[in-house]
Amino acid sequence: MSLLRKTETRSKREFYKNSLAIFLKYYPNEGFDLKDMKLKWGADRETVRELLKNNHTTNDIVIDISSYTENKSDTLVQKRDVYKNIGGEENLFFLNYDINDILKELEIHDGLELIIANIHFSFENEISEVVSHLKKISSNYKRLNTGEYLFEDLKIVIADSETMGGEGDALSYFYCAKNIDHLAE
Repeated sequence: MSLLRKTETRSKREFYKNSLAIFLKYYPNEGFDLKDMKLKWGADRETVRELLKNNHTTNDIVIDISSYTENKSDTLVQKRDVYKNIGGEENLFFLNYDINDILKELEIHDGLELIIANIHFSFENEISEVVSHLKKISSNYKRLNTGEYLFEDLKIVIADSETMGGEGDALSYFYCAKNIDHLAE
């Protein structure tokens, strides 16, 4: 089932065959395929970087949160690689790692075509369309805020453009992770 916008005269097969879009196929609990590369949750950061031809910007941050906690040495550590315009196409996504540089999360902000269990969608689709189709493969979902949805069993969060600070109700954010316990509370 495809939500991708295409002309009436082109078949689905012709659309995908001729498309320059980069597809990401997501497998809950396992990882994802990006183009012809299989990336599994738990992969080593250096291995992932090599697979993606080191076409990233490192964005590692340590945030002192001790003024907000009782422990005066508390910090948050974010380990992230930012990928932009992979494959010569407009796209933006982040790969997030744990403290040991193990792949744990993917955030997509633009440009990739997404596939989950034969549901195809893109950042051109309205969030309501995406939610409607994802509900066919997952009844375990909830609206977090207007324009933002969590599908617990799929381990994904999606949000529209307005929720992300822009305008409109098109899909603007896709998050998936090995573990979403921090979101399911």
